[in-house]
Amino acid sequence: MKSKRKGSNYEREIAKKLSRWWDPSSKEIVFWRTHSSGAAKHLSSQQQGDIYSLQEDSKILIKNVLIECKHYKEFNLFKIITKGKIPLKEWIKKYQLESEVYKKKYFWIIFRLNHYPDMIFVNKRFFNKFKKYLKNLNHIQLTFEKGGVIFLLDEFLDVITPEVIKKEFGGSENV
Repeated sequence: MKSKRKGSNYEREIAKKLSRWWDPSSKEIVFWRTHSSGAAKHLSSQQQGDIYSLQEDSKILIKNVLIECKHYKEFNLFKIITKGKIPLKEWIKKYQLESEVYKKKYFWIIFRLNHYPDMIFVNKRFFNKFKKYLKNLNHIQLTFEKGGVIFLLDEFLDVITPEVIKKEFGGSENV
């Protein structure tokens, strides 16, 4: 499968997963793949990142968190500690800058390596804000590029529920 199509399919799959997570009782689509995903992003665009919200209720997440999706054949996570070059480091660097451009404090990189479960990288600011919910999950903590943490996506979504997102981002000072 061509990498662009593989990436687009993965973004749609994650959008559906996030929709079921946000509203499990509904069959409606809550999140979807950004129309310009994979293309040059425009600062004026309301659709930033790979995933955007279709419903008012879920916009609180997208207003605060830049969400990017990556499906990669493979890379060796061990290279993180051996200072080897891996795509994850480049992604973190890129989306750290992009989140700053879009004036978002937080970003997620949801990714899959072939034959492994989905994982999520959250930047250090997000981890620190939600630490009381996340502290008991198995994770890999990273220190490069301002730091962040990797979790298994399903475990992360079990703990960081939509209710938690709404509670923590509920005030206008957080948007």
